[in-house]
Amino acid sequence: MMNYPIILNLIRGFLDNVGVQSRFWSVDLNDDLQMKYTGYEMATIAARRAIEDAQIATSDIDSIFLVTAQSDYIMPNSVVYVQDLLEIKRV
Repeated sequence: MMNYPIILNLIRGFLDNVGVQSRFWSVDLNDDLQMKYTGYEMATIAARRAIEDAQIATSDIDSIFLVTAQSDYIMPNSVVYVQDLLEIKRV
């Protein structure tokens, strides 16, 4: 069995040392590290907030860029899932 508190402390220590300003977790830190969101789901949530803050319609969006160190799937890239969840037909 994994020792989650030790792992979490190592992760937090690493992030503190590299100067990370924001942390976005795809796991629930209070529930044995169970997956809460996939990477593309987190990207979709962030995109929805940005669209709302910018007060634009998804039809105003010409392109979507998603940069990640590890995609949720090998193919297709996670950005197509974000596009689908945002119901953007043309990019």
